[in-house]
Amino acid sequence: MGSSQSTPEQSTPVQQPTINAELDKPWRKFDWGKKKELKEKLENFSQSHPDVKDIKILVAGQIGAGKSSFINSVDSAFQGRISSRALVNSAASDYSFTKNAGISQVVVMIKVDEACPLVKKDLRKVYTSKKMKEKMELCSAKVGVLKTNIFPVKNYHDEIDTEDDMDVLILKGT
Repeated sequence: MGSSQSTPEQSTPVQQPTINAELDKPWRKFDWGKKKELKEKLENFSQSHPDVKDIKILVAGQIGAGKSSFINSVDSAFQGRISSRALVNSAASDYSFTKNAGISQVVVMIKVDEACPLVKKDLRKVYTSKKMKEKMELCSAKVGVLKTNIFPVKNYHDEIDTEDDMDVLILKGT
């Protein structure tokens, strides 16, 4: 009888499914080149109702969430340089607020660069990122604010100069 030789099976590498973190086209239309127009629109804003003298804005969130950083980022976008007028108050208290009819509600979703590696690498990917779209949908469902009233933003934190892409997101969310 003959000798039989066995050859070891060659292992075929298992192909891991590629997870596409980016959509083919943006899930929200956004014009990145509108910094000047957005800034002018906000600078020239006037209340249309004659009885309303002041506009009050509530910035709510947990301690350390980035409320003061957002205010400073808005100021930086207007000043054209990094600003830190809003000081952090670590002794602040948490309060509970209820929805009032007739009061517009907007969510500024900050730290988008920390939420999504794709966006951290390129801020302009914020509206093509599947992860950011999912986070916006989750936020809308949990908070009860329409997705059209949720604005993703990256606050100024480590930067020493302002950046147009960050400013456009900040100004759009203001």
